Amino acid sequence: MYCKYCGNEIEDNSKFCKNCGKNLTEDKPKENTEQNKPIENHKDEKWPTGLKIFLAIIIILAIIGSVIGIVLGHLPINNKNQNSTNNGNQIVNTDDNKLLSRNANINDINIVWHDNSLSYSGTVVPKTDIENLVLTFKFYDSNKNTVKTIEKRFGNITKNQQYDFTITMSELGYSTALKISGVRYNVSSGQVKYFG
Repeated sequence: MYCKYCGNEIEDNSKFCKNCGKNLTEDKPKENTEQNKPIENHKDEKWPTGLKIFLAIIIILAIIGSVIGIVLGHLPINNKNQNSTNNGNQIVNTDDNKLLSRNANINDINIVWHDNSLSYSGTVVPKTDIENLVLTFKFYDSNKNTVKTIEKRFGNITKNQQYDFTITMSELGYSTALKISGVRYNVSSGQVKYFG
C-alpha cells in the first residue's frame, strides 16, 4: 500500500503515514484518480536531468578549451618582426625551432703549442666556423696563482684553418715571465653560426 499524500510505501491498514505523518483514515481519494497512483519519489535524485546535461556540456567545453590552449601554447609564434629568440648562450629560429647560433666554447677549437723558449706561441685550429673568437690566456706560477692574463682576438675564423698566435716576453713582462710555470686558456667570446 502507498500513502495517498507522499506516495511512499507503507504497511497495509496503517492509520498514519510513517514518512509524512498524515492521517490516512480521513477523506479517502476517489477510485481511478491520479491521487490513487503512487507519487514518484525524487528524493534520491539530487540533480535534475537538464542540469546534469548542462554541466556535462560545460565540463566538455572546458576540457576542449584546455587542450587547445596547451597545444597553441607550445606552437611557435609566427612573428615577421622577430623570428629568433636569444636565451643568453644560443639563438633559436622560432619559425622552425632550429639553432641559429650559440656561444663558442673550448671544445670548438684545438690549440697546438710550439716549442719556443722566448715566447708562448701556438696555432688555433677551429673545429667549426666561429665569429669574433676571443681567447683568454691565464699564466700562473708554481703555487697556481694567476700572475698575468692576456686576451687574443682572432675575429672570424673558419673550420680547419690554422691561426697562429704569439705571446711575447714583453707582453708578459720579463720579471713576470720568469715566475710562470704554466698557462690555462679559455674561450672568452665568440659565436658558432649554423646555416639551414
